[in-house]
Amino acid sequence: MSRAFTLFELLVVLALVGILAAIAVPAWRHHVLRVRRTEAMTALLDLQSAEEKFYLRHDLYTADITSAPPAGLGLPAITASSQYRLSVALAADGQTFIATATPAGGQNADRDCMAFSIDASGRRAVSGVRDVRHCWM
Repeated sequence: MSRAFTLFELLVVLALVGILAAIAVPAWRHHVLRVRRTEAMTALLDLQSAEEKFYLRHDLYTADITSAPPAGLGLPAITASSQYRLSVALAADGQTFIATATPAGGQNADRDCMAFSIDASGRRAVSGVRDVRHCWM
């Protein structure tokens, strides 16, 4: 008696693998997008902290993220995995700011939580389909 696989058995196994892959791959991609959001939130909180230190020294905020202190904040303008670009918009008097993390690269596919932002008061915002509570969890 031979112990080889029949063509039918092989096709059944391939179909099962295909079905599992069709379910697993989108779930994995969604998970990766959610995990990368924490990178944006962490970068914005670091930027907010650096802005507060800058404000204590100079009595105004700065839009210069990358220059070394005392002229700027000395932070990178892009997150570690290059998934978000950071920017700061200042009020004309330099007394308030809004820091924003805009998606770049593969993170552009995240329609739920696109750009994250935080202001000088600590108010958080997000653009996208979902609300702030969902995205800034």
